[in-house]
Amino acid sequence: QELEYYRVLVPAKLALNEGRQAQAVQDAGRPLRAFIEKNVGFWKYFEAVQVLGDIYLAIAPQETAPAKYYDLAIHQYTALGTAPWDDYKMRAAVARGRAYHQGQKYSAADGQFRQAIQIGNGKKDPLVVTQHRIAKVGLADTLAKMKKPKEGIELLNQVIKEAGPEDTELHA
Repeated sequence: QELEYYRVLVPAKLALNEGRQAQAVQDAGRPLRAFIEKNVGFWKYFEAVQVLGDIYLAIAPQETAPAKYYDLAIHQYTALGTAPWDDYKMRAAVARGRAYHQGQKYSAADGQFRQAIQIGNGKKDPLVVTQHRIAKVGLADTLAKMKKPKEGIELLNQVIKEAGPEDTELHA
């Protein structure tokens, strides 16, 4: 099962990271979607669901009906949010926020980023802290689009003050 997982995950991630055209990304995502449907209890299920959501999000702007792909991405990210761990719940909210932001639904994006921030408030787990900072950056970008740059700049200043060089996921 794990070998099959990596056989479908690697091409999907490569297609995403290489910025391929929508059809190539979609083709790479089909085996991953089939794997997810067959292996709901697999221990890497949530990682696979997030990658599939990322595939839909990458495809959306290149399609004539992008709303369909934004909805598919949000559906995958909602499944990601059913994980029992706070960092995954935050990762899901951040991903939904990115999808809404990309689809120019800034009010919905604002809500998702704030949800992630709320989950992470006061927590010390390094994975949660990283997602908390990523959510703040996403919220700052969304606030700029909503014509509220002052609040966004405050958030970015907090992140700059708090983040260290070892926070590679944030800096990516």
